Amino acid sequence: MENKPVKRLDRRSKVPFYLQLANTFRREILDGVYPFKEALPTLDELSGQLGLSVEYLQKTFDVLMQEKLVDYDAPVYRCKFKSVPTVIFEKVSDFRFIIESRGMAYHIVDQPIVLEKRQDGDWILLHRNYFGDQQCLIHAIARFKADAFPRLIHKPIDDTRNFASIFQENGITRFDTLKTIDHIPLPDELANEMNQPKNTTCSRTRYEVKQNDQLILVSDSYIIGFGFRFNFLTKLAKK
Repeated sequence: MENKPVKRLDRRSKVPFYLQLANTFRREILDGVYPFKEALPTLDELSGQLGLSVEYLQKTFDVLMQEKLVDYDAPVYRCKFKSVPTVIFEKVSDFRFIIESRGMAYHIVDQPIVLEKRQDGDWILLHRNYFGDQQCLIHAIARFKADAFPRLIHKPIDDTRNFASIFQENGITRFDTLKTIDHIPLPDELANEMNQPKNTTCSRTRYEVKQNDQLILVSDSYIIGFGFRFNFLTKLAKK
C-alpha cells in the first residue's frame, strides 16, 4: 500500500492546529493510509504533504509533546496511533519504556509506562492513559516474575518489538492466558489518583498469563467512562 498525502489542514478552523494535526493522523491511520509496521512520515515529508515549513511543524510537535499527545524521535516522527503493541526501551536511571499501543488508535493521549522493581524481587509495570477528548481514563497495572523475563530485565533493546517477540526471546513459546472482566468499585488509591468519588464503578479487565501452570504475569486494567480496553495482552493471546 502506498502512502497517501495527509489531508490539508484548515488554518481558519477554531480547532487548535495541533489537535487538527493529531486528529488527522488518527483518521488517516484508522483509514489504513499508512501500511502496517511502516514508519510515519518524517518532518520533511510532512512539510511537503501539508505545505508547511519544517520549522512550523517542529514547533507544532513541541506543543504536541507538551500536551503528551505524541512521541517523536527527530527526524522521524513516531506517532502513537498504531495497531500493534510495540516496546521502545530507554536506558535511564532505571528501566522505563513506552508502549505504543496500536490497538488504541482512537486515543490521542498515551502516557509512559514505568517499569519498577519491587522489594519482593518482582517487577511491576504502571501504565496510565488519560483521554481528555472522551472523558475516560485507563489505569493498567501488570506484575510479572523477574526470572521469567531475564532478557527483558537485563538487556534493554533500542528498536521496537512486539510482546510476542519479547516472550519468545525469553524462551516463553507456549503460554496460557485467562481473561476475566468484572464491574467493581474503583480501588481507593486509584480513585484518589483519578480524582473520582469513592465507590465509583469501573470495569476491571484482568489477564493472567501462565507458563507450565506457573503464573508469570498479571495485568489489571481499570476503566471508567467510555473507552477502549488496554489490549496488549489480548494481542498476545492470539499469537
